[in-house]
Amino acid sequence: MINQLTVCYSKMKKYEPLHLHVSEREEEEEKKKEKEEKKEEKEAKKEEKEEQKEEKEEYRSNSLKLNESELYFNFLGNVNLNGARAQEDITLASTTFKAQNVGVVRKATGEGTLTVSGVLGVGPTINGTDGSGDSWEPIVHQIARKQSNGKFTVWLNSNEDSDVKGQLTFADHDEEHCEKEVVQAGPLVKARGQFSQWAFPVQRYGSDKYRYFREGNVAIQNDDKIIKMSGYILDTIARIYRLNKDTKLDAYVTKCDEIEKFTPFFLTINKKDFEFPAKILFTPTGDNGMCRFIAEQGQQGPLEEVFQLTQDFLKHLCVTYDVNSKTVAFAKAIAK
Repeated sequence: MINQLTVCYSKMKKYEPLHLHVSEREEEEEKKKEKEEKKEEKEAKKEEKEEQKEEKEEYRSNSLKLNESELYFNFLGNVNLNGARAQEDITLASTTFKAQNVGVVRKATGEGTLTVSGVLGVGPTINGTDGSGDSWEPIVHQIARKQSNGKFTVWLNSNEDSDVKGQLTFADHDEEHCEKEVVQAGPLVKARGQFSQWAFPVQRYGSDKYRYFREGNVAIQNDDKIIKMSGYILDTIARIYRLNKDTKLDAYVTKCDEIEKFTPFFLTINKKDFEFPAKILFTPTGDNGMCRFIAEQGQQGPLEEVFQLTQDFLKHLCVTYDVNSKTVAFAKAIAK
């Protein structure tokens, strides 16, 4: 009995060290495996971070320069061009978009060639049908929908001497041409107006010490060189700049030399004042150095915007459009 016990004990003693040795080896292998897994996980996270960085850089570089072009039109030789428009083929990356609406009339002296620049049909235009009944969607909407966040920023250069007239930046803020502070426009007021897709609300307008409270919606037109506003606003601006009424033109006028002395015009968007040079409110009449106020009374009724502005205002604002949420945000534009 004693011998048997001794044998059993001896067997236990014999195998116990072997059992412990196996456990240690397994533990070491487990630790090694765990260490390798952590290393792989760390490398995977690093690769993912680099991919995200590359993706972000790709979005930032996904921009389209807007250059001036000379195109031929037939139109009346006066300031009421009222919608002259250009169409061009636009190529971005490997995709070509045919006959896209491009253009804002910048210079025109009669039938012939005029200079246009613009934002490729963004503005307040609602997706739908054109005059021919064909269905269409603005080019930038099509491109923006392919981006992760559906956004694009429009910058037009207010420097008339620059070769680059503007830029569209997709899926990101244009840090090169726009100030960092971005103001969200906020929801429209109840009376939506004629242009509802890209309209935005304002609370005040004026110039210098003249500040007028006027809550309502504002739209920026694609192809009209005439600013439209309510009769009351038109008269108050005429008083601010001390304009005279020309009965022959049926418009307010002033001496062109005086305009450079005028204080900037401003609009208050979500408590932030955005200023615009007074010169964009006027155009020469071609008669005795006089300039006319390019504004007229807009349509009356409950659906009237307080302002329908021209594309010239976009040269002093960076506008970020969100195709998904149908909202806009603004930053001060930087001339280049």
